[in-house]
Amino acid sequence: MLVREFATRDFEGLVVCYRAGFPNGHNRYSLARLARFQRDLLFVAEERGKIVGTIIGIASPREAWLTALTVFPGLPHLQRDCASRLIYMLATRFKSLGFQNAFATTSRRSVLKLAQAIGAVNITEEENFYFDGKNRWVIEAAADSLPKLTRFLARW
Repeated sequence: MLVREFATRDFEGLVVCYRAGFPNGHNRYSLARLARFQRDLLFVAEERGKIVGTIIGIASPREAWLTALTVFPGLPHLQRDCASRLIYMLATRFKSLGFQNAFATTSRRSVLKLAQAIGAVNITEEENFYFDGKNRWVIEAAADSLPKLTRFLARW
């Protein structure tokens, strides 16, 4: 499996992979905007020429956000390794851009557990935030979480 920066030729695979993980998430148009304006913060995992994972970050001059992490469902043998490598790539990019912390939103307890394991702080919980009634957590991780993330992913 190859984890690398997003390239324009990856767009169709990104859409398919993202929509498999987030069927009610971004539509094709908003994914195209992210691919155009946040290109340096999109990474893909490729296996045998197929996009099997993607991570989407966004940044402003003040804040960095992880907004989506998807590993193609039905590939349990790749999920952990793929997700960890994508997270590491985005975290490294945020750090190289000079961000001292990064934020993420999630409704998935597995992501919340990962965040807590590396010392990230849950700063907000909003009940019934999503259309399906799931809660949303907003998490903040400091730049010094990157070494913790690396150690955690090695054990994960």
